[in-house]
Amino acid sequence: MACTKCHGDGYDEHPHEADAKDSLSECQDCHARKAMRIERQFDKSVHAENLSETFTCVTCHDAHSMTLAAKLRDPHKIVAQDNKICLDCHDSDLAFAKMAPDKKKRPPIDDIHDWLPNTRLHWKAVRCIECHTPTEDKLSLSHEIQNKDKAEKKCATCHSANSSLNARLYRHLATEEQNKYGFLNSVILSNSYVVGATRSPTLDMILIGLFVATLAGVIGHGLVRVIMTRLRRSKNHD
Repeated sequence: MACTKCHGDGYDEHPHEADAKDSLSECQDCHARKAMRIERQFDKSVHAENLSETFTCVTCHDAHSMTLAAKLRDPHKIVAQDNKICLDCHDSDLAFAKMAPDKKKRPPIDDIHDWLPNTRLHWKAVRCIECHTPTEDKLSLSHEIQNKDKAEKKCATCHSANSSLNARLYRHLATEEQNKYGFLNSVILSNSYVVGATRSPTLDMILIGLFVATLAGVIGHGLVRVIMTRLRRSKNHD
């Protein structure tokens, strides 16, 4: 894309016009359909409740550096990029004060998340929006950022065989890679360890087969001993 696609005609000549910055294009000039959907979601977000006048697309999305998750593909890179947006503000006194000057003090995010085991490690493995956006629709992400009272706190949402991570964070990986190893959640298994979500149906069947075989062996052995004991007693009696 040419710089002037966003920065307007004021940047066509050098030196740039003095008021060139005033001609910056709006995001919805190109993303009109998406903007309409996102705006409805954003209006219900915690950011809209408190910062509706100052919060814009570029507050979070830097057009010069952000890459679509579908192009990043690597879940670790997606997490690092997306969480940086949140933590740059919510984990910085200076940035938070600049964005929300009416707030006397930045909420301590470590204390707020003290219910979550290994909090900082979670932030390196999953995105804040996995918990802070509605989880009803697992196939898409919403711009309805929810506060701590509405945030998802059920571990099973991620730590389960039908983990929402497989449909949200890992959804940009190719389908053939998901099925490459024959696992129910092969993508998660390839990138991280999530208890309950990294199970192999093949191994499960093998273990069940071994258990059944062991049980059958024990029962069979017992039956043979009972039969042999009765036969010996019958022979001795004769």
